[in-house]
Amino acid sequence: MSCDCEDGCTPEWQADITQGESFKFSVEMQDDAGVAVNITGATVTFTLKRNFDATATLTLTDGSGITTTGATGKVDGVISAAQTADLRGTYVGSVKIVLAGGETTIVPGQFTICRSA
Repeated sequence: MSCDCEDGCTPEWQADITQGESFKFSVEMQDDAGVAVNITGATVTFTLKRNFDATATLTLTDGSGITTTGATGKVDGVISAAQTADLRGTYVGSVKIVLAGGETTIVPGQFTICRSA
């Protein structure tokens, strides 16, 4: 699944971040009935880009900015203060979860990174 929010996709989350400050986010995978999807063994990445077709400005992976709790389907991420220090403007981000069986889910988000005061 791929989505370009400039072409009508609604981001599932939006955030305003100040340059030089860290930002924490969480995503919980659930099925249509609202039951947690077990993501044990999944490959999880977060990318931050100017648009969905651009090269990633920032990538986080499991163990490097991303922590997963398999049985509960929870993904926690941290974009560090150092990683936001040189960023400014509007970006799209996405959490990509590829389950062991190959099923892929992409959770899009939109970020505005503002100059520090």
